[in-house]
Amino acid sequence: MSITDDNPYFLVSNKGKLLLVLNRIVFKKNKETKTKKYWVCQVAGCGVYVHANIQDIVLKATDNYSHVPHPENIVLKSFRTKVKQRVMKETTSITKIYEEEVVASQMPLQTLAIIPLARE
Repeated sequence: MSITDDNPYFLVSNKGKLLLVLNRIVFKKNKETKTKKYWVCQVAGCGVYVHANIQDIVLKATDNYSHVPHPENIVLKSFRTKVKQRVMKETTSITKIYEEEVVASQMPLQTLAIIPLARE
């Protein structure tokens, strides 16, 4: 499968930066010019990269991964982002928000096994 087969989407890092997700691989922005954005794989030492235009349309990408994708980590990162957003907006307790999001997420069992408890 080619890296450009999936539609790209974005997550937010712990530091508030955008992360590009394409074909179950997470990329961080390396550089941005007036016409292009350059993304590199988040895994150190992996040579995979993506070039996109300013509208985030993929122009060029490589798919010679030095690792296997971990889709459960992407689901977990997305879950954490949702919880953080709700905590910032609502006055409901963090534990209650966390529990509601776990139920609503309908995560696969292998992802539920690695999800931290609400108190961690």
